Amino acid sequence: MACISFFACVYRIIMAFTRAIVFSIFPAPKKSINDEIVLITGSGGVLGRALAIEFSKYGAFLCLWDIDEVENQKTYELLSTQYNHRRMVAMKVDITIPEEIHRAAERIRLDIGNVSIVVQNAGVVTCKNVLDLNQEDIKRTFNVNVISHYHINQAFLPAMIERHYGHIVAIASNCALFGLSHLGDYCASKFAIIGYMECVEDEIFRSKCSGVNTTIVILGPLKGGLNKRVTEIVIPDSVNFLPASFCAQRIVEGVITNQKFLYIPKFYRLLEFVKSFLPYDAFKAILSYVLNVHDPNLKRNRSRKPARL
Repeated sequence: MACISFFACVYRIIMAFTRAIVFSIFPAPKKSINDEIVLITGSGGVLGRALAIEFSKYGAFLCLWDIDEVENQKTYELLSTQYNHRRMVAMKVDITIPEEIHRAAERIRLDIGNVSIVVQNAGVVTCKNVLDLNQEDIKRTFNVNVISHYHINQAFLPAMIERHYGHIVAIASNCALFGLSHLGDYCASKFAIIGYMECVEDEIFRSKCSGVNTTIVILGPLKGGLNKRVTEIVIPDSVNFLPASFCAQRIVEGVITNQKFLYIPKFYRLLEFVKSFLPYDAFKAILSYVLNVHDPNLKRNRSRKPARL
C-alpha cells in the first residue's frame, strides 16, 4: 500500500512538472465563461469595477455586491452605457453580516441561478501603527478581509461541489508575503486568506471534485482605491502602481486557465522564493530597497477612516 502511494505521489509530481513545462511553451487551454453567473464583491471599488468590465467582455452574467450603493450603481451604469452590458444585477450587501450574505445568495439562486464563479475582492485597510489599532479597527479589517470569505464560500461552495463545477477566486496581496509597518491589520488578514484558501483547495481535492477550482491572486500595489492612503503613509510615489484594467485582465485570464496561484506582477513569485532561503535581515534589505519604504513615523495620522478596494 505504501509502495502504491509512493508511485502515485511520483506520478502526480511528474504530471505537474509536465503541465508546467508545456504551458510555459504553449498557451494553456481556456474555459468558456459565456453565460456563467459571476459574483464580484466590492464591485463599486477600483479593482471590482475593472473586474466587472473584464468579465462582461466574456459574456458573463454579473452579480455586483457592494456595501456602497452609490459606487456600485456607478459600476452598473458604466457597464450599461459604455459597454452595452445588460446581463447583471447590482445588490447592496454588507459582507460583514452573515445573514445578509445568505439572504442575497438565496435571492440569486431563486431569481437567476447557481453562481459558478465567486470573486472575493472586497477589502479594507486602516493604515495605523500596530500599537494604535483599536478593537474596532481590527474587527472591521478581519470581518471584511477574512471572515466574509467563510460565509460567502459556505453560501455558494456546496452547490458547486454538488454540481462538480465552479470557481472560487480570492484577491490577496503582496502584503500576504511580507509584513510592513502601519499595515499590521491588513498584512495579517492577507496572510490568513492564503492559508484559508489553501485549506479550501485541499478539501475540494480530497472530495475528488475536480470540476471546482480555486485561484489565489497575489496582487501588487494598485493605482487608486485601497493603495491611495498606503502611498501617503508607507510606500513612496516612485513605486510603479498597477493599472486596475491590467490587473483585471490578468485575473480573468487566470480564472479561465484555472491557475492556482496568480502573481501580479510575476516578480512577487521570485520575491517569495528569495525570502525562503535568504537570512531575514538580507531579505529586509532587499525589500527596503525594492519598495523604498517611507519612514511611517513622518506621516502618522490616527484619525483616518479605513480605505476600501
